[in-house]
Amino acid sequence: MNSILHKTCIYAALACFISFSSACVYELDVQQGNKLEPKDIESLEVGMTRNQVRFLLGTPVVNDVFHEDRWDYIYYF
Repeated sequence: MNSILHKTCIYAALACFISFSSACVYELDVQQGNKLEPKDIESLEVGMTRNQVRFLLGTPVVNDVFHEDRWDYIYYF
């Protein structure tokens, strides 16, 4: 009888440990996009080619197939 009670307590403790440890999932903050510096934005000029803009700012994060002339640079802190 004592052995059954001992095993039951061990299983109950193990179940509590597993259920509490699953609630503590680590979530990594993922920064997506290009961090644009003000000096890079100020160096943009009207009439620059796509390659020149891509060289200054990097590739856009979102390429919209419906608006090919629009490039989206998204960055969240």
